[in-house]
Amino acid sequence: MKHLITITFFFVASFSFAQNGSRYRVSFADKENSVFSVDEPEMFLSARAIERREKFSIPVTEQDFPVNQWYIDSVVTYNAVFCNSSKWFNSIVVAIDSANEKKTLEKIHKLPFVRECVRVAKLTKAHPQKLALADTIPVSSFSLDDVVTMNPEDFYGISYDQIAIVNGANMHKDGYMGKGMLVAVLDAGFLHVDSAQVLQHLWRNNQIVDYKDFSGQNIPIFEEANHGAAVLSLIGGFLPGTLVGTAPQASFLLLRTEEGHTEYPVEEENWIAAIEYADSAGADVANTSLGYSTFDEDTMDYVYTDMNGKTARISQASQIAAAKGMLLVTSAGNSGLTEWQYITAPADADSIITVGAINQDSSLCYFSSQGPSPDKRIKPEVVTLGMRPAVMCPPGNVKKSSAGTSFSAPLMTGMVTCLWQEFPDLSAQKIREAVIFSAHKKHIPDGYFGYGIPDFEKARKYLRLELFETVLQYARVYPNPFTKELKVEVLYAEYDTLDIHIFSSVGRVVFSEKVPLTGYVNEYSITELSHLNPGVYVVVISCGSVHYVQKITKQ
Repeated sequence: MKHLITITFFFVASFSFAQNGSRYRVSFADKENSVFSVDEPEMFLSARAIERREKFSIPVTEQDFPVNQWYIDSVVTYNAVFCNSSKWFNSIVVAIDSANEKKTLEKIHKLPFVRECVRVAKLTKAHPQKLALADTIPVSSFSLDDVVTMNPEDFYGISYDQIAIVNGANMHKDGYMGKGMLVAVLDAGFLHVDSAQVLQHLWRNNQIVDYKDFSGQNIPIFEEANHGAAVLSLIGGFLPGTLVGTAPQASFLLLRTEEGHTEYPVEEENWIAAIEYADSAGADVANTSLGYSTFDEDTMDYVYTDMNGKTARISQASQIAAAKGMLLVTSAGNSGLTEWQYITAPADADSIITVGAINQDSSLCYFSSQGPSPDKRIKPEVVTLGMRPAVMCPPGNVKKSSAGTSFSAPLMTGMVTCLWQEFPDLSAQKIREAVIFSAHKKHIPDGYFGYGIPDFEKARKYLRLELFETVLQYARVYPNPFTKELKVEVLYAEYDTLDIHIFSSVGRVVFSEKVPLTGYVNEYSITELSHLNPGVYVVVISCGSVHYVQKITKQ
């Protein structure tokens, strides 16, 4: 039986400005006389963001302080319209009308705390609007629990290939589908996200934490541009039998940064404001299916040597976000057959995961942008399906469609989100390391595939080894609950044999076997358990004097 729910949106305000003139980035010299303190981070960071910093020993610094409001007020006094701010770069973006552009700019530049003013875009005509109410959304009768009982090909439908190519189904089946993780999607518009059936569970379960427009488009983000919606569906979509995203239980921040009708460096500034907001909100993972190299004005273009992670501001900001403990996943770009051919910013940033695109047969997609970076770092880091994955298309239909690395990146984003969910005490960089380690070309990386196609079962085992080295033992018995068969996974190498005992609730031994240990990673299947009565049992795994005990339930 289907039910109906209605989602009501908050109104959001956007800046507006005349058609003629320019937008400028105004950078400040300092953050003197700030009202904020590192001793009171709750004044400018969410509890979730503070928890991440404390958990991974990341200091709160002056860089985290918002821009001095008095500086902003002083600039806008000169008929400059405030657009966005960046606390990390201590700058703002303002719009200045052409009528007094030169004089206004001169006055702003003379302010003693202004370091520089840089033109980042022309003005474009925009009309302020308010968000309308969403349509009612039908609630699906499917459950996320179906992943445990359904055949994977039936459960994932036409999206099966995009999960299988990175060996991700077992992670989902074990219950890791992104729950408790917060993912920021920085993109263009999110057309029909408020009404599409494949995304309705996100609203029903309050998984859309927030949505904001940093672009100044002044068009409601659910009424324009499908690119962001398609990207979101690849991560968070859930329509079993048709499309299941790579992290359908994650929560999301939907942040529009792209100005689709023009291409100017101001879009980097929009993105920086958005990633700073995501960091302050405590986002764990951020997806960027955008890239910048050339612009509408040739004088603003980058060259290949600029793709060094240090030149483009969007790439610098990506590395700052990574240093704050976030895991960033970015499209390599779709320039493989163009004159440019190389990765674009921010794919050149260090400490992120840049994703290229492959075909279903694991060959490289012709359009996938190439590396390495000009400073000889391996780019992209990994690749996954980019040619015709199952995705949401307007007005909410699901079909196989290709948008290149714009689609391979979110597929990877969801998988790394689930992996981090399983290993929450490990850092973002350790998760990144495991993904790279699991890839099929890790020993012979190149500028096309990077380290290759990740295998998330191998990544999970790699991270268990990390834990094993810390606690000296690791074992796992699954699935739990079980019906006919149990699997035992043990990481231990000091002894030659392993003893497995299963006890009933009254202490009777119902299974006992001695098996050989062949190395750190040891896997065994116990297949003859269908005769056991439903109930609770205890598994005891012994390696010499080291024991692992786990309760299991027979259905």
